[in-house]
Amino acid sequence: MRTKSPSFLSIPALCSILLSLPVSARAQSLPRPEFEGFPFSWYTQPGKYPPTSNRTLCCPSKDKRWKKVLWKGHPFCLFLAENADAFRNPSTGRTCLSLVTAPPAGAGKPSGAQVQSASSFGYGSFRVHMATPPRENNFLLEGTSSAFYLRVPGKGEIGLEIRSKFQGLIGYKRGVADLVVRDFTTTPPKVWKKAAVLFFDPSTGFHSYGFDRRKGGIDFYADSALLASLPASAFPIPSGAGNLSLSHWTGDSSWTGRSPKRKKYFVVDWVSYTPVFFAASPREISLSKGGRSDLALEAGPRFAGSPYLVLAAVSEVSDPFDLGYIELPLSPDAFTFALFGLANSPLFPGFQGRLSSLGTARPALVLPGGLSRLLKGMELRFAALSPVATAPFVTNPVLVKLVP
Repeated sequence: MRTKSPSFLSIPALCSILLSLPVSARAQSLPRPEFEGFPFSWYTQPGKYPPTSNRTLCCPSKDKRWKKVLWKGHPFCLFLAENADAFRNPSTGRTCLSLVTAPPAGAGKPSGAQVQSASSFGYGSFRVHMATPPRENNFLLEGTSSAFYLRVPGKGEIGLEIRSKFQGLIGYKRGVADLVVRDFTTTPPKVWKKAAVLFFDPSTGFHSYGFDRRKGGIDFYADSALLASLPASAFPIPSGAGNLSLSHWTGDSSWTGRSPKRKKYFVVDWVSYTPVFFAASPREISLSKGGRSDLALEAGPRFAGSPYLVLAAVSEVSDPFDLGYIELPLSPDAFTFALFGLANSPLFPGFQGRLSSLGTARPALVLPGGLSRLLKGMELRFAALSPVATAPFVTNPVLVKLVP
């Protein structure tokens, strides 16, 4: 992932903060959290595993973390084992997953691919770094869907889809992400959907997408930018552990468009999961009245007693900032450095300390009333990290907006 290093990052304040962190943490090269990757290679001989009427798993990856899906019961597409493979990306040296859609053979259905995680996951942050295929033509007639989901059996699913026929259409170099949450506990299932306009064309390269799942709701992200929030009070959030899935399919003229006339590739660089949350409540503070926003940090018992530090910025996130041992989803600016001397002050209580025995912390932003109205609309971005080499983490970013 590319990073940008503004010239002011040599300011002594930053150096003093980093020098105060444990030496073992600064020297450690941090891997991505918890779960990722696709071992090279994952080839399956065509026709060796015919699709089944019921959804079936086969062909475990070499690290046993993923399995391929066989299925002919999908109304529009066959899921074939041979359509999922892994290859070495020469530009990064990492192994990527390739999910292919292919036009129908004769009068049959087109084929696609799906893989599912062998393990199940509860609350946490889920991200995928992926590149979707380009739009097939200018008339919205053909296309595919590239999807990333967490499915909880019998409870529901959470995820997003990128339909190639809409890429590059909404404004200059824009695209659309279809956000979906389904509740399977009712008949028929309840569905929440939102079409989120992206600030980039998803087909032009790798971008990160995902969601943070907690008891109180779900937040959807693209490249660290918040796309939408769904509170549990507005829609039932699926509870319990679920499996991650990645799929690439086509053939529904009303959703994906017709099947493209040639193969299309959906490429996944990495998938990550971490059980750490960061959330702000409320997300707005009045400039005239002042107020308090509590920044709930929930890392879980695994991180009990770990030191943490909350950092902030007002600049929009272009690329995560590489601190040398961890990537921070902020673009540091003057506010970042001003905050260093104010951590744990009355304005920023709890911005530095140790997590509780439950792995939680409750920092807060406390602003007085009567602030300048020139600050109206400014968004303060916060992220927390733990620098301990044996248990490092970095949170998702949260935003607090200043309103009149």
